[in-house]
Amino acid sequence: METTKDVGAFVIVETAIEDIRQNMFTDFNIYVSIFASKELVRITDSTVPTVEQVKNMGYIAGTYGNRIDILCDIVDKQLNGKESLLGIGTLTCSPKDFCTLYCPKDGYYGKRLKYTITNLHE
Repeated sequence: METTKDVGAFVIVETAIEDIRQNMFTDFNIYVSIFASKELVRITDSTVPTVEQVKNMGYIAGTYGNRIDILCDIVDKQLNGKESLLGIGTLTCSPKDFCTLYCPKDGYYGKRLKYTITNLHE
């Protein structure tokens, strides 16, 4: 894995095959890892975007927003329960370990969302 020296926020999507039945992949999980440099996690009135801009986009930010929580909310609204999403089937929150902490290296903080694909489209 390459390391980055960039300060920023990152979203990484990975898949895992959980079960094979009759020589067919049947159960999949999608993992969305969202993380940022620790100095970028808090959103205030002087950051880009500002707390007010986040609120105007329809997301909850409080007085001091948390960039990771806001990005998790955005991703979840795009993926959770959508049918026929990009031809892969219905994605739902995993019943176990849906949201876990994810810190890929020192100086970064994040969360990992886990979704299950229940009806893979052929």
